[in-house]
Amino acid sequence: MKKLLFLLSVLLNALVQGQNDLVYLRGIKDPVKCSIIDVTRFTVTYQKQDSKVYSIFETSDIEKIQLEKSTDTSFFTTEDLFKALADIDTDIFSWYGLDFSFVRICDPKNADKYSNISFTRMNSFILLPEDVKMGFKPPNKKRYLLGYGYPHLTQVNQVNKEISLDQVISCDTIPLLPLDQIRKAVQGFRSYDGKKKIGAVVFYRLIDKYNESCSVYITFFDVLSGNVLFILHQKIRGAGMKQEWHWTSKLLPVMNKLRNPYGAYFSDMMNIYGIE
Repeated sequence: MKKLLFLLSVLLNALVQGQNDLVYLRGIKDPVKCSIIDVTRFTVTYQKQDSKVYSIFETSDIEKIQLEKSTDTSFFTTEDLFKALADIDTDIFSWYGLDFSFVRICDPKNADKYSNISFTRMNSFILLPEDVKMGFKPPNKKRYLLGYGYPHLTQVNQVNKEISLDQVISCDTIPLLPLDQIRKAVQGFRSYDGKKKIGAVVFYRLIDKYNESCSVYITFFDVLSGNVLFILHQKIRGAGMKQEWHWTSKLLPVMNKLRNPYGAYFSDMMNIYGIE
């Protein structure tokens, strides 16, 4: 019997809406029909149909996961995504930026230093070349972010401008960010210009000054259909001076690892998503 880390009973007002993701457990023929809640490099969390219990398995116990398609019009698949990640010369990515609409910020001593402008600056700041980051020069709109395409920040910046700071500043324990909430958010980033692209967006869930860490959800999606192709829940350290650099600097190495087909990080994610 595969190792189940634990079952966490959660009180929900309603079940998670999407129930068509699939998790294939090693040694079990039929897949588990479920809603995937969370994917990290080492664990997968899901909720079975008609259940209020979250199941968390180590990725070593999982053969693969398969994300539901919200529509059948998706041009790209998850397999296409991994091929693109391994191709440093690809031009199919569009960088949508850093979305803070789900974030909670635990930084009591500096709470008054966060604002909607802060989110916009962090979103733009990550695009700056390394040698000018500390100089705070205007961002170069044509600069690639580690090969993730030209920036299309307008939609995410608009979302960040509408965030209510009263709902963001909190040190209360926060739940995971379910995949279905990410799916709903990504629908707002769909493109209707007919251009076939894979969108890249990072949802910030937690900024924790006490532990000098962030919790982010790296997400790739088909921009025409809004279908989510990939999510990865990643914790990163806060490091460096100035707010903009402090909470974004350690995201860059993670994004870079996802472009290295010879590294363990890339291989682990391929295994989770069942890409051969």
